[in-house]
Amino acid sequence: MYTYMQTIMNENETELSDSLFHPYEDAVDADDRTAFLAAINRSAIPRRQEHVPSVIRRWTTEQGRRDWLARMQEYLLDLEKKSAEFGRHLQDMFRPLVTVNDILMQRLEPVPTVRDAAAAKEMIYKPRRRAIEAADLPAFNPLFCTAIDREAEATTISGLNPEERYVFSLIAVDHPDLQEHHGVQSSPHGGVVLDIAGMLDRLQKQAGTSVKFAWFLQEEDDRNASERGWISGLVWLESEQTRKMTQEAHRILADIAGGEHEDTDIETLIEINLFIAREFYMKAYERARQGLLFQPKLSRFESKVPYQESLWQFIMQLIDKILVRLETAEAVFRAVKSEWRAVSSLRELRRHIAEWE
Repeated sequence: MYTYMQTIMNENETELSDSLFHPYEDAVDADDRTAFLAAINRSAIPRRQEHVPSVIRRWTTEQGRRDWLARMQEYLLDLEKKSAEFGRHLQDMFRPLVTVNDILMQRLEPVPTVRDAAAAKEMIYKPRRRAIEAADLPAFNPLFCTAIDREAEATTISGLNPEERYVFSLIAVDHPDLQEHHGVQSSPHGGVVLDIAGMLDRLQKQAGTSVKFAWFLQEEDDRNASERGWISGLVWLESEQTRKMTQEAHRILADIAGGEHEDTDIETLIEINLFIAREFYMKAYERARQGLLFQPKLSRFESKVPYQESLWQFIMQLIDKILVRLETAEAVFRAVKSEWRAVSSLRELRRHIAEWE
């Protein structure tokens, strides 16, 4: 029976081949004919598409992926190895992020197990509570308390009355006699453009040392000083050493980025860390505040809580650093404006941000 069926199949195949290629028998190569028939046979047989992942396979892959904190740990280990080659100063630049990570790791708790008490316990981060929401965080002016890049372009202060005269004053904190005053006029859109970096560089050369400056921008009119609108802040020039270390840090980060690290949220934390290291406190604060307001797109199997808590920890670090700076200059501010209350307001904000169990 098998021999008979095989003979019939061979005859059918011969007839198919002859009927297809007989008119062009002299023009078609035998190898081309075989390849064509093989292609017909492959297309006629339905095959399983093994390269298309099923829902179960995708779910298994997601579940097996390391969580956010594990990826952060790996990133910090790579960062520590790379920065160790450049000395302690460069490692200290990433101290803010390391501190945040240490706090998160101390707050991990085991997940309760029901089916298998002997199984390895999964660790999760226990969220904290605060008396303030991200939407309640204040938005500070960009010059409230910050270092200034030596090569920074002119700074625009906005939100003022349009086309009105103002006086911009700089007063050295440790040398109150060292002052500079400029009359400026706001634009039709309510902004003034100031070369803060140039002013600070000129005054610092006069002082012969690094100096912090309290600044005031107040209306210039005939009203009493207490009735004039005003804003203030504390500024200083970024040190040359910090600039050099930042360049080295960027080279290390570029080297690490060439690996398998593709977490945009971790990159955001690194960006905030470098702002803090350069003492660009307002840029760091605003980046963290925006990160809390606009949540990242993490895997639906991952918790956003550790990332959010990292941003909160950064904000608390920043408030502490800003408080230290402003407290040293409080006497200068109060001498110009007795109603200056920035330090007390920040202390109240810090109490609201502090978490509890």
